[in-house]
Amino acid sequence: MLIKPDRPQIRGLRDGLRELGYIENQNLRLEMPTVRKPEELRSHAKDYVKHGMNVIVTTGTFETWIAKEVTQQLPIVFMPVADPINAGFVRSFPRPGTNLTGLALIRDVDSYGKQLEMFKEAVPSIGKLVIIYDARSENHLASEGVAQLKKVASHLNVAVDERPVREIREAEQVVASLSKSSADGVFVTCSSLFGGGFENIIALAIEKKLPLFSCGWTHQGGLVSLSLDFYQVGRRGGWYVDQILRGAKPADLPVEVPLRYELTINLKTANAIGLEIPATVLQRADKVIR
Repeated sequence: MLIKPDRPQIRGLRDGLRELGYIENQNLRLEMPTVRKPEELRSHAKDYVKHGMNVIVTTGTFETWIAKEVTQQLPIVFMPVADPINAGFVRSFPRPGTNLTGLALIRDVDSYGKQLEMFKEAVPSIGKLVIIYDARSENHLASEGVAQLKKVASHLNVAVDERPVREIREAEQVVASLSKSSADGVFVTCSSLFGGGFENIIALAIEKKLPLFSCGWTHQGGLVSLSLDFYQVGRRGGWYVDQILRGAKPADLPVEVPLRYELTINLKTANAIGLEIPATVLQRADKVIR
């Protein structure tokens, strides 16, 4: 399986498969390569095809591109990817028509602004914001999303410092270079690029007492997130794997779109950086980590 360990999707996937009767090292073999760069996954994917693995599972658009380039026969389950039709992964949601299926992350441009608005509500003191985003993405929505962030930031009287990165190490270096005088907060956009090693970014932000908006990493120490419940995405991914192992073809398994987004606040992190979250925001939160 072409996946990264220690992500919410992976925990959900393992639990979902276990609930369906699969026991690792008994009737299930999971291969989870640990890599620093997604490009390194290409050689692993080729090995999986060569050795006849049953399913490849991916946790982001870039990884899915790699898997798709390597094989057009071996089933691929994505959980999730953004806009799989425009990406060329499937022909339609009801009938994918290819060797790929899974869960789609449908994000409109306005959602970027809503995330920033929520971050500003949680941390009203933000006046200078560093935005870190994946520069590898050629998805027009990603570039439009950053433009929307800048537009909303201007409306909120927040100065923006854009920091495009192509590797997780670059993102770590950006945060390491910041100080309370250069930034009041850090906003990391959703991307599979930040899946491996994000704990280092969180640790650096806490060390520098900088509020961090992250994509689903609040349980690991991010301050605020407004995102899908990626654990549940992984559990549903387990259902797709089970269906394929039972003989179903990805081409016939409809792509699903999780619709519910959760606002999560980590009060432990807030206390660690000396920040008080407004009561109105805590009341609206779906999850509060204490």
